[in-house]
Amino acid sequence: MPNFVCKKLSKLEFPASINGCEFRSSFEELRDGKYTGNFLVLTAFENSIFFISISKKANGEYVVKGDKNTKPTNTSHLHMALNTFKQNYALDIISDTTSNKTPAKMPLVLEPERLANVLNGNENGHGFDFTTLFGIWNLEYFKEIRLEIGFGSASHLLYRAKEMPNVLFVGVEIYRPGVAKASKIANEMGLKNVLFTNADIRQLSEMFKNDLFSLVYMHFPVPWNESKGRRALNENFVQELNRILIQNGEFELRSDDKEFFKDAVELFMQLPNANLRIIKDRQLEIVSKYEARWREQDKDIYDMIYICDKNTDLLQKCQNFDFSFGSPKEGLEDELKSNFNTATLKFDDFFVHFLSLHVGPTGLLLKVSMGDFCAPCNVYLLINKHINYIFAPPATKANAKAHEKLKEILCKQ
Repeated sequence: MPNFVCKKLSKLEFPASINGCEFRSSFEELRDGKYTGNFLVLTAFENSIFFISISKKANGEYVVKGDKNTKPTNTSHLHMALNTFKQNYALDIISDTTSNKTPAKMPLVLEPERLANVLNGNENGHGFDFTTLFGIWNLEYFKEIRLEIGFGSASHLLYRAKEMPNVLFVGVEIYRPGVAKASKIANEMGLKNVLFTNADIRQLSEMFKNDLFSLVYMHFPVPWNESKGRRALNENFVQELNRILIQNGEFELRSDDKEFFKDAVELFMQLPNANLRIIKDRQLEIVSKYEARWREQDKDIYDMIYICDKNTDLLQKCQNFDFSFGSPKEGLEDELKSNFNTATLKFDDFFVHFLSLHVGPTGLLLKVSMGDFCAPCNVYLLINKHINYIFAPPATKANAKAHEKLKEILCKQ
């Protein structure tokens, strides 16, 4: 992650708008009743909003970098903001890994919530206005939508997209640099039928409407055999696949890991009327460099194709959740400042964990981890006369339950 280290900082006076960067407010960490000298600076550049983190070292030096929980998908935005901050607030630079590159354009990349809105037909009142963003067709041009989860180098997704221009291909990848690279290659190829997002599919899937995808690919996911709770493929996600696939739509799993593959088959076999095809060492038209390497080592490749039967029980679509708070309860600010602790509240299917407290001129900033045990998210709450998320959590059932618990603890009843 880009960062720089300096000996001193000039006075942080915000809000400030410099060279297209907005430094909106700063918040200093309060720990055990004492201010630590660590700050979070709420920053905006173009369409990205994130925090710059300032950490004070034991020797008095400052490490300035992007907050890892809010780091923008387009990291060039972070580079630009850090450079602007450095030029205006930092003194005596010791080390610097930021760059002055022109911000990269990523026209094929959407933030997760907007991607869901686009595909669900909730944007601009009627589908997705491709003409505005890309100068190309409307969403209705495409005869079907396909999804690839964890596309890695994107070689498979981009190959399919080139071969089938009338199909919209959506790529979801949790690794940010992979999204930026895929977007760059797709642009160079002139593709007009791809969209990418940087997200955890376990959270994103609940935001998609029913009967959306004709085919979902998951090729060579990390098996996590030693930590199976980290797998994207779990019982809840299998139910979500049933919901977001069209009737007779397909889920295609491809893996070189026999233990993981066996567990996946057993997971799908628990569904009523499960319809599976199992294929060993199937040859595809496109082979990634990793698969080529495994084949050179004579490793077997396993494919499972699940055909969706809409007679199975479907989970209801997550929608219309209210993530608003209202007014804080009487004395909340003083209570948090004097008694804040990193408590964890655990329930059957969700949790709430208070992580840190920062204080600034615009209010208190409360950092919380919440939601599903297997797919948690970190959020920041701004507390003043009202309570609001700075970055709203994904609209999932677990997050909605965690939100209600936060509301119960923090708000007037």
